[in-house]
Amino acid sequence: MKETVEKMRIIIVDDEPPARKGLRKMLEKDPEIEIVGEGEDGPSALQLINSKDPDIVFLDIQMPGMNGIELLRSLPEDEMPSIVFVTAYDRYALQAFEVHATDYLLKPINENRLKETLKRIKRRLARPSRGSETERLIALMEQFAEDHRPGKTKDGPVERIPVRLGRKPVQ
Repeated sequence: MKETVEKMRIIIVDDEPPARKGLRKMLEKDPEIEIVGEGEDGPSALQLINSKDPDIVFLDIQMPGMNGIELLRSLPEDEMPSIVFVTAYDRYALQAFEVHATDYLLKPINENRLKETLKRIKRRLARPSRGSETERLIALMEQFAEDHRPGKTKDGPVERIPVRLGRKPVQ
């Protein structure tokens, strides 16, 4: 029996129908993708994201009703799909990454650049979710303590673990 691969669920949001059509045409070449909706403005995008539960949203920035940056700010961060901004304007790139965009593609979209974006997102989505950063840090510390318990190594119990925050080491 052949194992079926779950497709990535994608929403395309752009106020320009030719832009949506062109992106759809490029994305449909990938058999691991399912386009589950299209929107033409911020409010329709919000509704689609809430109802379709996409893995990825390709989102224009300048749209009627609510721009892409405002839309992202209205989404709960822990439930946010991967967001790839698709825009003709490079001046919004910093803002896009401040609201946790996964990538930023300039129109007209370069198909090779789109493939690289998809490859990176696929790798990230393929990794099993292992909980919050805090949960993962606690699990790591517990494993480290277990590996270094008295009698198991010559080092004895762990008294502290140095952690780097930014550029400054903290102990």
